[in-house]
Amino acid sequence: MSPQRRRRSWTRLRNRAAWFKRRGTAAEADSVRVRSTISLACAAVALTFGWALVAGTAHGAGAGAAPSDRATAAEAVDDAAAGRPPHDVAALEQATGELARAKRAGAAKVDRLARDGAARLKPCWRRGPGWKRIRAVTHASQRARYAAAARTLLADMRTLLTVQQPLIAVHGDAYRRFVARLRGAAIHDPLLGEAVAAQARRVEAYREVARVKASCAVFNRALRVVRDFPTRTPQEIVRADYRVSPRARRIERHVSNQLKRIDRRSGIGHRDADTLADAAQRMVALGGSAGYATAFQYALSLR
Repeated sequence: MSPQRRRRSWTRLRNRAAWFKRRGTAAEADSVRVRSTISLACAAVALTFGWALVAGTAHGAGAGAAPSDRATAAEAVDDAAAGRPPHDVAALEQATGELARAKRAGAAKVDRLARDGAARLKPCWRRGPGWKRIRAVTHASQRARYAAAARTLLADMRTLLTVQQPLIAVHGDAYRRFVARLRGAAIHDPLLGEAVAAQARRVEAYREVARVKASCAVFNRALRVVRDFPTRTPQEIVRADYRVSPRARRIERHVSNQLKRIDRRSGIGHRDADTLADAAQRMVALGGSAGYATAFQYALSLR
């Protein structure tokens, strides 16, 4: 076979292979379109059957339910038909909106109290009897440990005086009205009811948080435990480190330990934060606004 005929044969083979390839791709596309059409039809049939089943179940449950339950179910159906969130979500959103308006009205007073609180700690920020005790410590590592603990205590006091206590002092009545309104709204959803109880525990704890004392006098009194331990030998250095650490922890946790005890007495734990987060997701799932759900979750946050 001549080279020209061999090239023509290979060209015909390549063209035929390309034709079969295009034909196979088109067939596969037709198959995908057919399968998609069948899937959509099946999904429509399943959705129709599901709605019919839900309607039948709701009708059967309503026939044997108490009048109040039937009324609640009827309200939920009416809300869903009108595009409104359920009664529980609407009550939470309304109370949250009222609290937000009260917060905006008292924002200027909160700022003024925060400035006053910061001014109360200014005299002991770098000087005073407490710092004089720390500077009298001769060993550098002991002095650094006491100084770090003192700075932590001052930071906790500053947060208490400039953020937490001003918010409680200005918005305390609004917080209590918020909880009272939620309790009077007759929340039926169990998760949302737990979230209301968690908010109520926070309000009760805030009464004690407002009474925690923070001032330069308290700071200087907390630093009375500062001692300079001898470090003449390696054994004394190790012994001094062991004796300084608990004293420094006592200084830096002076405020935080009081707040933890208040939380324990009020029954507040880490699960409350999880409950509020789950409640916010529940509000959105029931048709509520995501903004209102987040505002309810952090409605009583002292930050």
